[in-house]
Amino acid sequence: MKNRKYPKIALSLGLLLGAVAPMGYQTNGHAETKSNAMNILASLSKEQREALQKLEANRTLRGLQLSRDIDLTSKEEVTVIVEFDQLPAKTEQIQKSLKGEKISLEKAKKKVEESHEKFKKDLQAKIGEKKKSSKEDYKIKYTYKNALNGVALTLPANEIENLLESEVVKAVYSELEVQLTPPPKTKTKEEEGSTTKVDSIPFLNIDKLHKEGFTGEGVKVGVIDTGVDYNHPDLKEAYKGGYDFVDNDDDPMETTYEEWKKSGYPETNQGSTYYTEHGTHVSGTIVGQAENDSDYKVIGVAPDAELHAYRVLGKYGSGSNSAVIAGVDRAVADGMDVINLSLGASTNNPLDASSLAVDNAVLSGVTAVVAAGNTGELGNSTLGSPGAAALALTVGASSASSYVTTYESKFSIEGQELSGNLQLMTQKWTDDFSNLKGETFEIVEVGEGGLADYKDKDVNGKIAFVVRGSHALIDKMKYAKQNGAAGVIIYNNNAEEGHIPHYLGESNDNIPTFSLSNKDGLAVKELFHTGTPTITLGEVGKAEISGDELAYFSSKGPSGTLYDIKPEVTAPGVNILSTVPSYIQNKEDQSDYSYAYQRLSGTSMASPQVAGIAALLLQAHPDYTPSEIKSVLMNTADPLKNQYSVYEVGAGRVDPMQAIHSDTVISVLDETPYIENGEETIIPERTGGLSYGFIPMDNENIIKTTNLSISNTSKENKKYNVSVEYNVGASASGSLDAKKNGVKLNVPKSIKVKKNKEERFNAFLTIPKTAKKGTYEGYIYFENKKDPKDSYRIPFGAKVVEEGIGYFKVYTPSISTNRVTNPYSRKATDLDFKLNSPMERLDWVLVNPETKEELGWILGVDATGAAIDYDYYLDDGFAGYYYPFTGHEKKPISYTKVRAEDGIYEVKMIGTAKDGKQYEKSSMISLENGAPTVMYDDTNAIPAGDLPIVELPEGQNTVTVSGTMIDNEMKAAQSAGIPLTQADSHLWYGPSGPNYRLDVDENGKFSKEINIFGNFTQIQYLGADYAGNTAVPKVVYYAREGAQYVFAQPDKESYKMGDKITYTFYANNLEKAHDFSMNFYYSDKYLDEPVNFKLADGLPEGSELVDTTTKPGTTKSVIDISIPGEGVSGDVALFEMTVDTNADEFRPVYAPIFSNSTMQVNGSSRLTTKIGAHPIYPMFSKVDAGFLGAEGLLTDAGKFDYSRDYTEVGAAISVEDAKGNSYPGRLESNGRVYFDKLPLTETKYTVVIDIPGHYTTFTPLEVGRNEGGIDIGESIGYRTAVSKPGDINKDNAIDIHDAILVEKHWGTDYRNTDINFDGTTDKKDFKLLEKYYLSENDFVLDTPDPQSEANGKTIDTIKKDLGITP
Repeated sequence: MKNRKYPKIALSLGLLLGAVAPMGYQTNGHAETKSNAMNILASLSKEQREALQKLEANRTLRGLQLSRDIDLTSKEEVTVIVEFDQLPAKTEQIQKSLKGEKISLEKAKKKVEESHEKFKKDLQAKIGEKKKSSKEDYKIKYTYKNALNGVALTLPANEIENLLESEVVKAVYSELEVQLTPPPKTKTKEEEGSTTKVDSIPFLNIDKLHKEGFTGEGVKVGVIDTGVDYNHPDLKEAYKGGYDFVDNDDDPMETTYEEWKKSGYPETNQGSTYYTEHGTHVSGTIVGQAENDSDYKVIGVAPDAELHAYRVLGKYGSGSNSAVIAGVDRAVADGMDVINLSLGASTNNPLDASSLAVDNAVLSGVTAVVAAGNTGELGNSTLGSPGAAALALTVGASSASSYVTTYESKFSIEGQELSGNLQLMTQKWTDDFSNLKGETFEIVEVGEGGLADYKDKDVNGKIAFVVRGSHALIDKMKYAKQNGAAGVIIYNNNAEEGHIPHYLGESNDNIPTFSLSNKDGLAVKELFHTGTPTITLGEVGKAEISGDELAYFSSKGPSGTLYDIKPEVTAPGVNILSTVPSYIQNKEDQSDYSYAYQRLSGTSMASPQVAGIAALLLQAHPDYTPSEIKSVLMNTADPLKNQYSVYEVGAGRVDPMQAIHSDTVISVLDETPYIENGEETIIPERTGGLSYGFIPMDNENIIKTTNLSISNTSKENKKYNVSVEYNVGASASGSLDAKKNGVKLNVPKSIKVKKNKEERFNAFLTIPKTAKKGTYEGYIYFENKKDPKDSYRIPFGAKVVEEGIGYFKVYTPSISTNRVTNPYSRKATDLDFKLNSPMERLDWVLVNPETKEELGWILGVDATGAAIDYDYYLDDGFAGYYYPFTGHEKKPISYTKVRAEDGIYEVKMIGTAKDGKQYEKSSMISLENGAPTVMYDDTNAIPAGDLPIVELPEGQNTVTVSGTMIDNEMKAAQSAGIPLTQADSHLWYGPSGPNYRLDVDENGKFSKEINIFGNFTQIQYLGADYAGNTAVPKVVYYAREGAQYVFAQPDKESYKMGDKITYTFYANNLEKAHDFSMNFYYSDKYLDEPVNFKLADGLPEGSELVDTTTKPGTTKSVIDISIPGEGVSGDVALFEMTVDTNADEFRPVYAPIFSNSTMQVNGSSRLTTKIGAHPIYPMFSKVDAGFLGAEGLLTDAGKFDYSRDYTEVGAAISVEDAKGNSYPGRLESNGRVYFDKLPLTETKYTVVIDIPGHYTTFTPLEVGRNEGGIDIGESIGYRTAVSKPGDINKDNAIDIHDAILVEKHWGTDYRNTDINFDGTTDKKDFKLLEKYYLSENDFVLDTPDPQSEANGKTIDTIKKDLGITP
């Protein structure tokens, strides 16, 4: 059982986001302080390393990139995204061109088609053929060929790993949920999502650009979202088509109100309505054409652009990244110029499937604009994916200045009169304030405007007068409306702020709400001391609410892994007015679009602003590439008002006017990781930000050189003054003082660029080794010497960290390593880690923490291309087994693994860099198999007598169980710094099994009131420690007073096979019962003697028991008891049943010897019948070792040969214990190997398999266990080692001496040289010998050096003499 502390996404065998550093770990170790394990690992030859890789298969930081929640052993169906090695056609063209190579689009597309055909064949062969039925065990959900080459596939989780066996598959990713999430509502933000009213069109000077003719004409924009209401008058003419990936049809309409009414689903789910509007709102911001007959009609940023809608999110605004990728894929195929994705999964992963799809789309020439996300309040690195994609243009949300209505008003009472300025905060869509001048209303003071403040206040038809504070502004308006108020005046509690600088938007659910300054508000408040004042509205005016502040919800960078500056820019995303489907405002008449508008906030609203601006740029500059669009928008962005980190705002807020008219483009000639042909490569990237990313520091100064370009497309030569400004103390990043730490970004003081030319220059980042670790950031400024208004800037940022391993910890700090499994077991731990600098190889070793002896190797992975600052985990990386260090020069690591004894260990992670430097970090783990001690208090839940039965009085429906549970290994674990307590153990209980959890406190105490249902209820109590080790279960039966039942009590608590067991059957609360009947079923092989039934003592004289036993097959005994007269009443012992168990048979410990029916009484009613639970321990262990492994005996196709009689192959098979005792194995004719009746006194053996013509193998076997001083036999499966062919003379080396023997017996049936046992020593046998020629037996330490020549012969001369041709 894995304790899922946090549902995270995994790269490879897992990515764990947000993991914390381990409780205790060692400092980085460098090459000069190598441990023994480091030396061993560093000195391994290529062949030795390859041998180790074969021992631990499927361990890679590529391939499976799955969520930790996926159980790869489960048959449950899951959907995954499969990426192929072959790149999409357009992407491959771009990649080839970057290398100076060429490929035709037709040829590239053909390669894509071939990869899909090959995958389908592999899929059928590896998964489809396993099904006996005609129904396939998998379903292709989506096919991708343009933005990603691959498929989305639904299949059983236990088949996922088989996908990697296809040579076309590069990686397998989890399908992730994508859920639209509005900005969070929080008590710390009084406005709860409501901020300034924005009108981004004039604020961004878009209206002026429209007048200049820049409207997006000829540009195709794809909106990948919830669909679109293409009937909206403002969108109808712009809409040109699309696709619905939710319903898989050509109609990308939003999920409608009518669909919800027919669905039977709740209207809302976690704050989102079933019916959607998001995609329509986004579309209106981009292409709204203001054609509606409405005062609120919306003009978009690019009203003449073509709108193509791709519906990838359905009801409640939810969906999956597999559908998002399908939308991106289709948009590329449809020739979109710009795509907008105002969505994302909650993982900051630039290398996940959706991010890679966006990168490929950009490489195909599509400008991809993506919302950053709305979780900025959670802190840094809160981007979503695909917003984290390196090539995406990621957008944060900022506010825009706007104008609101004001009234010069008079407040009056009994001759007193005050003047005050009201500022509108919210209204209905239908409100018309132009005729309110001179209107007078009574005012009622309502304190802070909370619901309770309206008690005994009459505000009906009047104006509520409240102070800001305690409640959200929008709630103050709602409470006033609920009490019948005609409007609300909220005066500011901040004396320095003036008016409340917020606009709450329009809604027909609102009432007019105004703000008043603190000064005016306090003056009006004084009027209430005299009586009830009135307000008379005066002259109408306008006031500006300032903008250019970062929205509190806007997600922050940097991007995961790459540490890129993201978002690149911000745009207005606060309270944005745009189109929505008609049913949002008018559910009764959905043909009415008069008020089909709404104000929404989020980076989802900022992103389409930039998508529209990108369309304008492409109209103005059709030759601009996506990277040039990104660069020019960053170059020309304006700074926001306050100080922010570059990882919050990038270059700043977009300035489309300057961007379109700019004749200067400054680009950073950067590089970014990219996956090609299954390997990470570095591709060129032009961008407008200088992201140095993670910079690992050792003991040397660092100089980073970056190339930049500046293009001048004007008609005159230009000279730019260049300067650097460091951003110190930004709260989000904690940016350090560069000057104080000696960190410097050196750039030329000035740059001259001739007209229509490009100049390149370098920026040098210098970091002294003494510099403090942390973030350094700022901006490079470029200013035209002749025209200071002609200025540009580029953000830069770097994170300086310690070189080596960022962190390492075992995810599960205590595991059980025996073979006992249960629902609570933790049998292995993931290995969680992060790298601070690139590594070539990662290894894990086991260490004795007391002696610091490095015991052996656990596993290793190829880390070439592994990302830094990325949270990885290796799923079930350590299960308590390791490969011992042997101390042998030639074979320093054992070829076979062993189980570590119980105790505390240190798991050490060793990273080896390309230059040979090594680093280490360690994490502690407890390996324990001991059961916890459970002591139950004497409560009404625990039986008082000998029987495990509690009788409940009439009316009692609960019992209280309490006691103490102690994990006896906990003290040692805590002493080692392992963060566990007794509270990590639990008591489990339940009627049909212990399924309900009862928590234990840090002292081991527990208490719980448990409900009892039914007349006779069984409850099983089971204590389990953190690792899942369990105490002997306690079974209690709760009987209602007067309930009739039968209980069979065994004469002891536990038994061994070979013991006699006597059960006494007690009947309770009988009433004149005279006839009893009951059936028993059992197998005779488990018994030494027939079952004996006899009447219990104390029954009336004349009572009889008749045993009718029938065979063959399962033995059935029918017990009939007759009692004379009126029979018996009350509680009665009826009969005894004695079974004599067979010590020579194996049964699982808690497997019952027999099954039984209920007891029938007087020929009619049946009584609940229970048999007391108890263990029966087997007297030996046995092993099913599977099929004999001998490579020389396989078929020509490399498969097991089921046709031969393996008892004839001459194999000698045995196991040996530590004392030298040997126990022969049993080899069946079908090749199956068994070890029968191994003694309980020994648990560790060596399996020895000696097959003629093969290496003899020696592998460890552990079977049997001891629990509480009791030796318990086990029946296990075991896989024998595969013997390699060629060791004819059994000297543990395959060399010339073996070849000479083959030559000597050529053409004969000599068994030792007839390796494949086909009756003749021939070419096939020689070929088998050659496969491992000059090798040594992996299972033996001291082996001779293989000889390539003897008696003047070599293998080549022997082959020549035998006529074997190459």
